[in-house]
Amino acid sequence: MLSMKGLFYICEFLEIAPKDFFDDQTKSPELLAEVINECKGLDRQSLKGLLEFIRNIRK
Repeated sequence: MLSMKGLFYICEFLEIAPKDFFDDQTKSPELLAEVINECKGLDRQSLKGLLEFIRNIRK
C-alpha cells in the first residue's frame, strides 16, 4: 500500500498534482499541466483564440 508521503513523492517527480495521479481521463497529465502553465500568461483574446483552435482540432 502506497503511503501519502510516497504518493506526494511520485507526484513531485512526475510534476503532476495528486488529483492528476488518479485521473484516468487525462492521457498525459504532465503535458496538460505544462500547457496550463504556459496559458497563464496569455491575455483574454489569446486564450479565446487558443480555445477556438483546440475545439477545431478535436472535431
